[in-house]
Amino acid sequence: MAAAEECSHSSSLTWTAIANHLLSNHFLLSALELHLELAEVGKELPELRDFFSNPGNFERPIQLQALPRSASISTFDSIDVSRYSDDGRDEDEKIAVLEYELRRANETIKKLRGSLTSAAEHDRDVTTLSSEEKGSDDNDAMKPYEKRALNFLINEFLMKNGHKLTSVTFSDEIGDQDLDNWDNVGLNTPQPPDMLRLYRDFGNHLIPQLVDDEKRQLLEKRLSSLEAELIAVKRENEMLNRHVKKSDSQLFSMKQELETRDGEIKYLRNAMETTRSQKNEETSLAAAVQEVEAPDSGRAGDHVITAKEKENDNDEHLDKDEEVKDDTKKDEPPPLPPLKKDDDDNQFDETQRQMSTSFRQHLLASVKVVLDSRLGQEVAKLEDSGETPVSVFGRCLHHIYPNVILAKRDELIPVLLCTIQHHPDANSRDQLLHVMFNLIKKPNREQRQMIMSGCVAFAKYNGPTMVEAELMPQCWEQINHKYVERRLLVAESCGCLAPYLPSELRSSLVLSMLQQMLHFDKSEEVREAATRSLAIIVSFIDDQSKYNQCNDLVVAALKDSSSLVTNAARRILLPSFMAWSFELHWLETKLLASFMHNLKNAIENVLSKLEPDASTIDESPITEKIDLLTEAIPWQVSSLLLSTSLSGIDEPPSTVEKMTYPSQELGSLFHISVIVGSEEKVATLHSRFNAFVLGETTTTTWTELEWFADEFLPEFYRLIQMVDLSMEKTIRSFKHYAIVFCQTLGYPVFSKMIKPYFLTRLTVEKNQESSLAEAGSSYTNSVLPLYIAGILASFQEDRSELVIFLRNTIAMLALHCIPIESLKIAFAELALDSHYHELLIGVLWDLLVDPAFHVRCCAATLFEYLVKGVDFDLVSKRVVPALVTLASDGEMLVRPCTLAAFGSIAETVTERTLLEKIRLQFQSFLDDPIYEDEHAIHLEVVKTLADIGPNVEPKLRDEFILPRLADIAAKNKSSTNETRRRDIAIELIEGFKALSCCFFSMDLLETFMIPGLKSVLVDANELELPDQDVIDKLIREFQSKIDEARKDGGGGGESDSDKQPQRPSFFKKFSLTPRSKSMTQSGGGGGRKRRTDLFRRKGKDN
Repeated sequence: MAAAEECSHSSSLTWTAIANHLLSNHFLLSALELHLELAEVGKELPELRDFFSNPGNFERPIQLQALPRSASISTFDSIDVSRYSDDGRDEDEKIAVLEYELRRANETIKKLRGSLTSAAEHDRDVTTLSSEEKGSDDNDAMKPYEKRALNFLINEFLMKNGHKLTSVTFSDEIGDQDLDNWDNVGLNTPQPPDMLRLYRDFGNHLIPQLVDDEKRQLLEKRLSSLEAELIAVKRENEMLNRHVKKSDSQLFSMKQELETRDGEIKYLRNAMETTRSQKNEETSLAAAVQEVEAPDSGRAGDHVITAKEKENDNDEHLDKDEEVKDDTKKDEPPPLPPLKKDDDDNQFDETQRQMSTSFRQHLLASVKVVLDSRLGQEVAKLEDSGETPVSVFGRCLHHIYPNVILAKRDELIPVLLCTIQHHPDANSRDQLLHVMFNLIKKPNREQRQMIMSGCVAFAKYNGPTMVEAELMPQCWEQINHKYVERRLLVAESCGCLAPYLPSELRSSLVLSMLQQMLHFDKSEEVREAATRSLAIIVSFIDDQSKYNQCNDLVVAALKDSSSLVTNAARRILLPSFMAWSFELHWLETKLLASFMHNLKNAIENVLSKLEPDASTIDESPITEKIDLLTEAIPWQVSSLLLSTSLSGIDEPPSTVEKMTYPSQELGSLFHISVIVGSEEKVATLHSRFNAFVLGETTTTTWTELEWFADEFLPEFYRLIQMVDLSMEKTIRSFKHYAIVFCQTLGYPVFSKMIKPYFLTRLTVEKNQESSLAEAGSSYTNSVLPLYIAGILASFQEDRSELVIFLRNTIAMLALHCIPIESLKIAFAELALDSHYHELLIGVLWDLLVDPAFHVRCCAATLFEYLVKGVDFDLVSKRVVPALVTLASDGEMLVRPCTLAAFGSIAETVTERTLLEKIRLQFQSFLDDPIYEDEHAIHLEVVKTLADIGPNVEPKLRDEFILPRLADIAAKNKSSTNETRRRDIAIELIEGFKALSCCFFSMDLLETFMIPGLKSVLVDANELELPDQDVIDKLIREFQSKIDEARKDGGGGGESDSDKQPQRPSFFKKFSLTPRSKSMTQSGGGGGRKRRTDLFRRKGKDN
């Protein structure tokens, strides 16, 4: 009883009572801490807020005491300054006087504030009385303290809502009041709530109205009568409750008595049936004996009669015993021995032994073992026929599962789930649920799936209320468990139970649980499971106010450090959130707009960190956001198809063709047929959409299409303009996005909306061609490669238009001497697709016969970007002949433009005949007398040979490139033109440094490598070039290798395939390795700008 009272007392305790208790006992620090914690969780108490915002509660009266340190109590005005001059006196007296003056000032302030507060309260009472007499209009003059209070509230409202400039102006106009401090108002009252709360609370205060005395008396009488009726109703309700309780107790006792009588009846019926069966058997046996023993019939008859008499006597005796037993136990509960056991005992009466029933029962009881253990009691309870197996399982499973080995505990899960699902007692279900969640220490995936299936069955069977009350608390207890598998079970259960939870619980508790696991759990597996479950929760949330919170969770999952979480967010969570945005009609205006804004910020951030000579750029923040836009394409197109403008058209199209869309690697959630409903519906809607775009049908308004044309396309164009040409990955991602977007929307939208939008901005009038080279021109930024490789290449139908546009653009840029870096990128991107190789080669072949040598130079340069990935037959039959033709062009400026293309071919092919042709071309540039004074050609040859040296066939490198570079180095050191000598020497240094990482025989090292390095060292010393120490170390290292080989008896006639790598060991300190093809193609090696370095940003000098 005392425990019940204590429990009821604790349940009635509230935060307000606790706060009042702390304030009344002056536990102010505890009260302050409670106030701050309640304010943090949004449960602020008005009592604590008013107390701590009132400065009067903390100004205690100070009793003046004598100051032992000063001779007399002086005021500040009466202080003798000469006493406190620098005559060596102690400064304690000064401090004491100033402390006293401070106390006096504080007392004065408190008295003035108290008087002002009392005056204000008096004025408020008078104003209230006058307003009640006059009515609701109050035109009295504003009091000064009221003005200061209103000024404070107005300034607070302006600051909270971001009107800072207005607040500053307002403060300047007030001037004589500190608007940031409530104490400056001068009232010993707590700070009132802000103006928004005052406005919202205004409706709770009734304006006093005048009521006649007669009406007031009638209302008072009516109120008193209603109160009397209420008291009478309460009394009657109490009487009825007592009567109901009494009736329930009587009914319960009657049920128990009825069960007892039923048990007795069953017992008696079983006893009678047993007796009758015994009697019949004995009668039949006696008849059989009489027939067999015919001569002795008289004695047998006597024997039978005697047996019958004894049987009748036994029956009568049994009936009498049962009657006595019934009379003595009418008012007692049924006997402990179960009915079935009595039946078993009575079976012994079938024997021929004649023994009384009471003796037999006492005899059996003497050998019966009575168990006082829990298990014995459980077995005894089984005799109660009214108990169900579920109740037995509910009691026994608690004691069974600890004794089952861990490897086999999952076998108990079906039994547990069945018992939980059908058990009638809530406490037992709660205990069994706790057992189920803690049954296995670290449940594996299969065991977790089994538990979750049981939870779903429980939710389906019992409904949302019991799930919220019994199942979710078990999940909440496991959210911070030390084992990852337990937390995984919680995260996965949230998603499985989402369809069966109440709507309020999904958007509050479950969302908070998943948010906590996604943000703070250290295990990436738990965060992945939370992400998947969050996708399910998002699909069931009805509260639109949770949209921004879910948006933040999506962003956090996409930015997670684990690839498991980001993949789950992209494949499952993002489609679910886009579906919700689509339902709210916020897909375009909010979600896609935020994607575009984030992409713009990412591009600006990367551009701000971009340096002119940077070889590598981290473009992942940009490409990730472009990928998000790409993944949103199916939803954006579905939004257009499912718009009201199309769905309102009832007339079906005449022919409906099945639509084909780009394949979605992320799964079925990104298939338009899944989003819309079926492939037939998609085909019908897309046909209507194409008909509208082509002008075959009309509609009045179309918000989604207007947003696409007026906002999306212009913003997309501006984003492409921002991209620098050196950002290779970004351009490639934009190209992929453009292709997928155009192919998904279809050819009508592409030809009527997207292509004209870009073509209009790329079209230049004849009188405006001089503006092509401007920095913001679409021909010098990323717009041109995106339009060529991303938009025009989207459909095969526009191949002829692509050929014409390429030919015209190359000619226009070449004739106006505009840099063709954007064209190089476009060719490189198109060359990645083998379907465009023939087309690109055909375009360049057409330009070989152009009368303008600038156009031929441009064509020769672009051939370099067709080599990678092109079939060998095309290279040998189309590319090399074209380059040979250009290498013998009548215009001298055209010839050196083919060197880079020849070098690229030498890097990619291994066919000896083709390599011999390339060698002859290089040799002609070096040995032909007409190029003797062409310094630019010689310099370009040295650059190309230095670049391709580490990547070409060893035979070409050993027999041509290395000897020629050594020969050029020997001639260059005797050159009289210092400028030319410096240019050649710089390129030779880079070439020999790259070749030093290759494998050479001892003969090649001694014959060409060391002499070439010595010649370059002479140039470096005389011209004061960098890397002198590196060249000197290379020479000494190679020389030591040769000396060691000579001492060992080795020599140098072996081929490079038979020799070990002859590489300077000191290069390991600098991590120098041979430049592979991938390095050369990515711009590595010596910092040289070649064909792949076109993606590197050009400096001001270029």
